[in-house]
Amino acid sequence: DKLPKKAFFLASFNDKVDRTNFSPGEVQVYPDGGVGFFGIKGLTKLKPGRWARVVITCGGGFESNSRVLTTYINGKKCAKIAKPVLNQRDGRFAMACSHIRLFHNEKKAFEKAQVRYVEVRGQCYSEEKVKENNFTNRIYSAYLEEEEEKKRKLFSALSLQPLYKKPPPIWMHPAFCAEFGDAYLQGTGLEGGSLSVCLHVFDMMFKNMLSDQKGLLDTLGDDELQELDGLTTIFGNAVSLSKQHAIAMKGGQQLVAFVRKFRIQHLEGLAEGETMLIPGGCGGKPYVYILEKLDDYSDNYRFVIVNTDPHWGLDYHLCSAQVQPKLKFKQVIVFDDIPPEKIEQDAFWSLLFLLNTRRVGPSKVYDWLLPYLIDLPLEHAVSNTGDLDEVDFRSPQRSQMAYYRVILESMHYLMRRKGLSLEQAKTVSFAVRSQYLSMAYNDLRIFSSMRMGLSGSDFRLVEIAMQQVAYASVKQSKRELLVAKQLADVKRRLDETNQLAMNLPCTEQLSIDPPAKIRLDDKGLAAKSQWNWQPLFDRLLRKENVDGLAGAPIQIPAYVPIDYLQIKQSVSTF
Repeated sequence: DKLPKKAFFLASFNDKVDRTNFSPGEVQVYPDGGVGFFGIKGLTKLKPGRWARVVITCGGGFESNSRVLTTYINGKKCAKIAKPVLNQRDGRFAMACSHIRLFHNEKKAFEKAQVRYVEVRGQCYSEEKVKENNFTNRIYSAYLEEEEEKKRKLFSALSLQPLYKKPPPIWMHPAFCAEFGDAYLQGTGLEGGSLSVCLHVFDMMFKNMLSDQKGLLDTLGDDELQELDGLTTIFGNAVSLSKQHAIAMKGGQQLVAFVRKFRIQHLEGLAEGETMLIPGGCGGKPYVYILEKLDDYSDNYRFVIVNTDPHWGLDYHLCSAQVQPKLKFKQVIVFDDIPPEKIEQDAFWSLLFLLNTRRVGPSKVYDWLLPYLIDLPLEHAVSNTGDLDEVDFRSPQRSQMAYYRVILESMHYLMRRKGLSLEQAKTVSFAVRSQYLSMAYNDLRIFSSMRMGLSGSDFRLVEIAMQQVAYASVKQSKRELLVAKQLADVKRRLDETNQLAMNLPCTEQLSIDPPAKIRLDDKGLAAKSQWNWQPLFDRLLRKENVDGLAGAPIQIPAYVPIDYLQIKQSVSTF
């Protein structure tokens, strides 16, 4: 783990020699990492905290008094020693037939070390032979050590390093995929995820965005920037709560303990005017609840449910078809003036959290629990929500990305609730996308400096992100929310990111053959032999470990039945 304060001996070769007048060993490791003897230690050094292969050779003629002892560290010459004592037959540097001693020290002042592998050979290796055998029969591998060191440098420089011990590049994180790929990832394996995981990344990104994207936030005044800074506190508190919530969703006593702590530590500690973001859901599909303690001296609360899934309860929300051909929803429903005796009940929160652990539909939340808060039908709250200026009609998600989209929608609602205009909220949303792209640029730069490659799937994700930022910047410019200088800065960053991604080598061998004909016959061909008819399927393979990033399993949607008898045996056009 560390170099010795004083030199210690590696080996004692000949126990039959009287050592009364000299040291108990022959080859030493010095405090600076050199390996040698008689004060000769060479330029190559041992590195603390890392295993090393030390080779000691001794050869030459006794008659010519030309014997030389040479030490090597990981194949590199360290010290070359030529002393008269080496020419003594059966002397200190002659190896005993029966045994040798390693780390043999009779003086307590010397320190000890550890050994993994020892080998004795009956010939003196030349320098070339030592290098040739440097990687043979070894438990320690310098190559693997170099690879580990490369990984350590990579992990310490990636954008997600503050959150993970071994962080992935940002484009492999579910939050990045959901931010840019909602319109592209429907039906793919990149759908699904964890609200807690994405909230953690979003919180870090949002804090960095306020400082890194100041150029895009110039149109916001001091009051708006102050409100955005207040959102960092809301998201920061939600991160720790979401971790506890994820554990509580296992059910049983963990859920009971979570509800009790939630009331004592969070509900009762909420001061006037403060807002809390609460993770939730129903049937395993994520919702977000926003609880605000009103500052009108009434001790009442405002409760908000955020839902972005059109297939899981969004039909309870107001819908608009004014922007053809889109259907837009008010993805939040606001319940105002809720008395504390209702909102501070453990029974209500226990049922609300319990529904996320059961296979139940959204009606249990919308038709049963939420009307209880206002003692009125749900339609009363929906109607009142339609009159609120801070609740906008917004496009719902396309893919199953609710675990992240509810966070984005919560951010939009909170910004509007804090007084930001719709244009200002869209400016912040564009800054969020720009910050994600800056994180991707940083990780691409690290990959380039370490000469690492990029898979085709990763390149496509980065490409989608660049396209989305470019499209959003044009929309912002048409709204006159971006000036020419800001637009030029965005263009420059896009060009730099694209250049980095294009220059990285591809890490996969993609098929270059044209697509094979798709045959749907039943002539007895074995299914296992048909894989080579689809040579481009290797592009879908992802070898990365996603443990800790994946969320709950996604249920397969029910599609319209297909009459396979009407399908031809082969495809003639694409």
